[in-house]
Amino acid sequence: LGCDKPGPADVAGAESAWAWLEAQLMASTADFLWVAGHYPIYSAGQDGTNRMLVHRLLPLLGKYGAHYISGHDHMVEHIVSDGVEMFVTGMGRECCYRDSHRHTVPPGAMRYLLSGDGGRGPGVGPRPGSHVRGGFATMRFDDAAVVVFHDHAGAELYASPPIPPRRRALVV
Repeated sequence: LGCDKPGPADVAGAESAWAWLEAQLMASTADFLWVAGHYPIYSAGQDGTNRMLVHRLLPLLGKYGAHYISGHDHMVEHIVSDGVEMFVTGMGRECCYRDSHRHTVPPGAMRYLLSGDGGRGPGVGPRPGSHVRGGFATMRFDDAAVVVFHDHAGAELYASPPIPPRRRALVV
């Protein structure tokens, strides 16, 4: 699939962290539930998709109606898979990695992609009007959540479609 990171040095500690995360997700009554992590679950970027996160984290997020925001790959991506909205916002000071692992993202899952030097590589969705040196993301919450990617000057590059609150049936 892509990125194969070495396993944890402390397996028992890692399993304890997974159990803690699931307990937090299960106990939450939040309308909008988000998990943030360093590594993307799926990514077209330099390191690609993380198999362990696909097999361990993605099912947990889906089970509890949560979504995911990450960094690591210096690019921006909006990916939707198994009902989970995933955002890679890794272009803080540098834009952007090539989409060398796009094949590791499920077909049809990529909603937005900005890649290549200055954001001029292959992409999905609206193209920037000028060279992108870096950027950031913002999140707006109201009746729905919207994630917006901005370039280094604050100009909007992409806004996700509205993400509705979790279904009440998911809130345990």
